[in-house]
Amino acid sequence: MFVTIFDQAYADWGSMLLSSLMRFHQGDTVVVLGIDLSAETECAIARMHEIVAVRRLTLDEVGSGRAAKVANSRPLWLRDLKNEFSPDWMFLLDADLLFRRPVNDLIAASENHDVVLAMGEGFYRGKTYRKLCVASGFVLFRRSGYGLIDSWCDMLSRTESIEDVRPWEWFWEQTCLLDAIEKTEFDILKMPEKCLSSPRFEPDAWVWSANVPTSEKDAALKLFAAELMALHK
Repeated sequence: MFVTIFDQAYADWGSMLLSSLMRFHQGDTVVVLGIDLSAETECAIARMHEIVAVRRLTLDEVGSGRAAKVANSRPLWLRDLKNEFSPDWMFLLDADLLFRRPVNDLIAASENHDVVLAMGEGFYRGKTYRKLCVASGFVLFRRSGYGLIDSWCDMLSRTESIEDVRPWEWFWEQTCLLDAIEKTEFDILKMPEKCLSSPRFEPDAWVWSANVPTSEKDAALKLFAAELMALHK
């Protein structure tokens, strides 16, 4: 089961992600946790994406802290879905991704592991950061790895900063995921580098991620739209 979470501000991104999933994974269930989506957006998603089930969420947070609250709440919402459905696997996806080929090989490879995720050295401008060592918006959990979701949620409740990341600010849930991995003994499979590409958008990458500065988001959105049209030709 694929899971993505977005609000009205990311509706265009989410729609493109869903369209790319429709192109390559028509037989798989997709759950959208829609945060304060307009009725028009919900209807548009329902018309465009027949495999999608939309769950409504409401978030009281407004202003500059809203986006971070959404990101940091994802493990909690994922845990709720896990407890409700307990599917064979759950693939958590950022809304600003674009699938350029199916990931069936990755899903098949995960059968011998608990969790599959993108991991790196976290190196940026001459320094290593824990907050950049894992990509929390592209993680595949097998049922055997669902305990890691619980551990991830437990880590969120801490009250002390980790390096330069304060509780419930940007990168908190991503940093907590790394801590949860290190404090448990789940079998982790590291994704091939070609699986996820950001921000260079490599032509042979399976999935593109628009993890780019805000000033580059509009250009990335146009690039993704053009790529999506090419995929559907």
